Amino acid sequence: MKVFGSDNPLSWDDFERERNILDDSLKRIRSDAGPIPYISRWLYRGQSDKDWFLETTLERFVREEGISSKYLRIDRYLRKINSILPAIRSLSMAGFVEILFEEVDDIKILNLFEAHALLYHLRHLGFPSPLLDWSESYLVAAFFAFQRARPNKDVAIYAMNLELTKYRVRERGVPHIIDYGSYVETHRRHFNQQSRYSLCYAVQDKEYCIFPHENAVMLNPEFNTIQKYIIASSERKTVLEKLHHSNINAYTLFGSDEALMDTLAYREFVREMP
Repeated sequence: MKVFGSDNPLSWDDFERERNILDDSLKRIRSDAGPIPYISRWLYRGQSDKDWFLETTLERFVREEGISSKYLRIDRYLRKINSILPAIRSLSMAGFVEILFEEVDDIKILNLFEAHALLYHLRHLGFPSPLLDWSESYLVAAFFAFQRARPNKDVAIYAMNLELTKYRVRERGVPHIIDYGSYVETHRRHFNQQSRYSLCYAVQDKEYCIFPHENAVMLNPEFNTIQKYIIASSERKTVLEKLHHSNINAYTLFGSDEALMDTLAYREFVREMP
């Protein structure tokens, strides 16, 4: 994984210059590819600690709770989802249906078991998820990086594009990252945050299992293009003020009463600080 700012963290202006380079290179690649091939835009993810791994909420939940890693098997996870569907239906107007899978295979994973809406919904409401969430907006990613940033911990913004390589080879047993699109009828936060998602998996002992994203990048960086930008936490006030003027805040991204209180607290207290 290519890392920018590992020796000296970037300023916000430094990061924006690097991001513009990404956009310019993508424009050239699209131009060279001709009118037919589709190459997706870069996706971004912000984390408030540069030392954190790219870890899904399911991976973190299994690690922090000390429970069996068997729940990182995709089939076992889907069975858990089906078992809680009655509770989900009782609290949601969406008509979620049981996830059908006799067995797991690459095609079913590629199509996310035809359950995009349900799995996105659960991810945004806090149920442990094997999906890592990204945004099409680097400013949204910046909000998540800087909102809870600490003075002594620099932040990180990741950029991912899995379509820069013409042919992606999937080797059996080697972790592989796939990403999922945005046009799904699901929770409104999905749209507020311009969300996209990725999943990293491999076949291990004939079982389809969730793997850390870094494993895929380390073993096959050419086909799993992720770049990391370390930005100084001292830029927090500058960045949050820029985002505030762009109407990117907790309330616009989450839409809850609690998020409104968070946004008001920022406006009335943090913005007044010298």
